[in-house]
Amino acid sequence: MPSKYSIIPIVLEPILNPGDVCKIRIFFTGYGKIEKNKLFINYHPTLVSAENPGKVSSCIGGKQSINECILDKLGAVVGQLDPTYFLPKPDTIREERNYPQIYGECIFDTRYPIEIDLNISKKCPAGDYLLNFVFTYGDEKDVFQDTNDISIHITSRFERHRWLSICLALVGIAVGILALKNLYF
Repeated sequence: MPSKYSIIPIVLEPILNPGDVCKIRIFFTGYGKIEKNKLFINYHPTLVSAENPGKVSSCIGGKQSINECILDKLGAVVGQLDPTYFLPKPDTIREERNYPQIYGECIFDTRYPIEIDLNISKKCPAGDYLLNFVFTYGDEKDVFQDTNDISIHITSRFERHRWLSICLALVGIAVGILALKNLYF
């Protein structure tokens, strides 16, 4: 039976300000043997800080499991994830017909399988941004891909200072009413 895996990216806070850190956590679910794999993350070039794009870390059973990672303003390539991601956890293997839980589905000591912290550029324009995740995996004969997208929103100056804008508008209305009252009465 061929391998079948899905990538599950989760953004911890989808509404961010320029200069914030976008925290993304990734799980893998599925079954089967994988010999080769890579994870590619694509995002808009103005989204991430060019000087310090961020970091990628991982944890499988308490050990570092990313052999190679390239993270820049154009995207991230995480090459050859540790095969342990796709192995069953021994305490979940049962005689039943269901599939056991794999390490890529688990949190270890509050650490996710893959943790990505993207440093949002301080000059990032406000708006909605789509981050694309492409997981390529297989062996010498078969290659498969799974994709998933997440959306984040970068706030505008007005959104960040909404209460100040509302207070100034209310003060302006009150001053206008008082001016009209003094003018006509």
